[in-house]
Amino acid sequence: MQRVLLALLAERARHGDELIKARASRSEGFYRPSPGMVYPALTGLEDMGYASVTPEGTKKRYGITEAGDAYLTENRAPADAMLNQIAQAGRKMGRVRQALGALEEDEQDRWRELWAERETLAQALREKRHRSTEEKPRIVVILNAAVAHIRAKA
Repeated sequence: MQRVLLALLAERARHGDELIKARASRSEGFYRPSPGMVYPALTGLEDMGYASVTPEGTKKRYGITEAGDAYLTENRAPADAMLNQIAQAGRKMGRVRQALGALEEDEQDRWRELWAERETLAQALREKRHRSTEEKPRIVVILNAAVAHIRAKA
């Protein structure tokens, strides 16, 4: 998240809500990060000296510092890869939305629910990504059981 935010700040200084909108725009609206993810990441960037903050009334405008620009330059490939993945996911979801548009309304609702739950699962997996090695086999067992259950005939 921090590299993506730095890349967005390298384009221009922004308020936190503008960063949220810019991130959502990169995925064509598929994923909009929560303020609970963005603002702590911005605070971390500020603490590391990679972002500056300028108060503007009740808001804060974030900008990239020289140290942040140097860090981003060193990490440009991973930052660009993340931005490309975000854009690719948005394009894929655009195709899904287009396909859903051809479905009846009740079918669309079921698919939207399915995709929302899929995103919830993806978020849970991201949260566990850096957990202990003992926990990873447990997650694999759960996922394998879910796959088997989904593929089973009713």
